[in-house]
Amino acid sequence: MSPTGGPLLTPRSTEQAESAARDLRVAGRNAVTLGSSLILTWGVAFLVRFQLPRYLGPELFGAFNFADAFSAAFFALADFGVDLLGDTRPESDPGNSTGDRRTVLGPGGS
Repeated sequence: MSPTGGPLLTPRSTEQAESAARDLRVAGRNAVTLGSSLILTWGVAFLVRFQLPRYLGPELFGAFNFADAFSAAFFALADFGVDLLGDTRPESDPGNSTGDRRTVLGPGGS
């Protein structure tokens, strides 16, 4: 136990400490890479969104805008707000198991 009363969380060797530090650096570098990639992607999409009407012209941009709105509405309503989730928790009473652990959760259900 540590002096503060909590469990003492120390690595068993310096090799494990170095491995943990290396893993943490790699995870941090990956997080920064993914975050900067996302910001760059959003920036390009933002710029393209303003250049697209000029490039396509009124008639083609209207058709594009309709297709974009239609597909956005379709994908928003595709699951009708119902998620089908597989519950992977173990049975609390195996003798009373139905064998079917899939549940349907409505909007906001967990």
